[in-house]
Amino acid sequence: MKKALNMLIKEVNANYNIYSVIVRQFVDSVISDLKGELKIYSEIRREKARKRLEGLYTYYSKEITKMLYKLYDRNNTMVNKLLQNALLYFKELYASFARTFNVVLLLSMETNSRVIIHTKNPYMPLEIGLAWHPLFNLPYIPSTSIKGAFRSYIEEKKTKICNYSLEDLFGSLNREGLLVFTDALPVSCKTKLIEPEVITPHYIESEGLIDELSSKPRPLVFPVIASGVELEFIVAARVEDKRAMCLIKELPAELEKALEYNGIGAKVNLGYGMVSLTIRSRSLLERCKP
Repeated sequence: MKKALNMLIKEVNANYNIYSVIVRQFVDSVISDLKGELKIYSEIRREKARKRLEGLYTYYSKEITKMLYKLYDRNNTMVNKLLQNALLYFKELYASFARTFNVVLLLSMETNSRVIIHTKNPYMPLEIGLAWHPLFNLPYIPSTSIKGAFRSYIEEKKTKICNYSLEDLFGSLNREGLLVFTDALPVSCKTKLIEPEVITPHYIESEGLIDELSSKPRPLVFPVIASGVELEFIVAARVEDKRAMCLIKELPAELEKALEYNGIGAKVNLGYGMVSLTIRSRSLLERCKP
């Protein structure tokens, strides 16, 4: 099975839909490896098969991570094409937003450390996954993660932006908020887009107990967004004309503080998810201008 998997990985390129590759080839590998053992009748055989599949899943996740690390390289022309597609998308999206919203900000987020985001995302069904966009075929940072980090900061610091309340900006169960966030997609990288990370759990907790004697360190290799990756996203708002000028000035400054303070994604207390923000462009509808 390992030989067949390694052959597959050598053949994969950035024109493949990565999600489809992972799901289909993992299923094919499992079936090929088990052969006639899919029909398990005894408890002993069922337990052996379960442990075998756990080992297979760990190995498969590691190999896929290695494949992504090699594939998503700045020097890969197909990867550069994917990044250019994302860049073109934001150019068109920004123009569309500028015709619709009073205030529009095109922002660039550069990763200053590795970013761990959405480890159980369905479009990267690995042991520990990564937020993966099924259409752009790229890792990304979901809009909900950016919005959540910003809201958390505003709520904790009790910051007022142009005298709008927290509910005004972010909405509630019964009310739509003023701010609209898009997903952040990578548009360039210094060297690698994806890097391998590893954690080594020592215990398998059972019924709330941890048995020291049954400790079995098991390294888990998983993909993360590399340091030095530039991602673009848009924040927009429909606001009253008199507050538009205020919001277009205060919003990016507070968002920058929020991302520097909270970081983005998981394990920020350990140094992951550190990012810096740059304003690429800002738009204010003509009727809002003084």
